[in-house]
Amino acid sequence: MASLRQLLIDPDEWRKGYGFDAALALHRYLFDYLNLPRVGVEVRADNVAALRIAERLGYVEYARGHEVYYRDGAYVDEIQLFMGKDAWNERWGATEREYASPLAADATR
Repeated sequence: MASLRQLLIDPDEWRKGYGFDAALALHRYLFDYLNLPRVGVEVRADNVAALRIAERLGYVEYARGHEVYYRDGAYVDEIQLFMGKDAWNERWGATEREYASPLAADATR
């Protein structure tokens, strides 16, 4: 399992699609090449762009921490999201696979 906490994009480059492109390429590597069974991400609830990217990729929320981060004079929740290999394959396996997995299809770690 992989756990992602940050994906940083230069603020001057926001809203150009680079964040989604980078996240999609990373997930291709995690699921298709490393053959990981699941990936989790932790996102601040006020990070709308990160939540949108996670939603587009196919993540689902499984936990929420209340008032985890202190930011700009207020506390912000943390949202924990999860995506399994089956969800990845269902959503992206047919269109986004650039290379065959080096492991057997039924291999697990």
